[in-house]
Amino acid sequence: MNAYIGVYEGCEHNHFYRRERDALKHVKSKVVAAGEVLSIGPDGIHTVQSYGGEPCQALHVYLGALSTVERSLFDWDTGEAIAYTIPAYDRLKRKVS
Repeated sequence: MNAYIGVYEGCEHNHFYRRERDALKHVKSKVVAAGEVLSIGPDGIHTVQSYGGEPCQALHVYLGALSTVERSLFDWDTGEAIAYTIPAYDRLKRKVS
């Protein structure tokens, strides 16, 4: 489903990917600053991190029932798709130093 991210404090750095065979390929990156909105299409694969050393606050608006859609996470090392669950998300999230 389509999604919109509106940043209202700080900046967020989005990295976009596409599936190629059994791996993910980085396509582009986009910094979204306070006051800006980013649109992501239904096939969007992205990572998000705070940008510029300050905390980031943003609203994410999904144009559908997010809790009813099958979503995937991707293993950082192998690129393997993993079913989205809270425990899998917590295991895969990492802090950027």
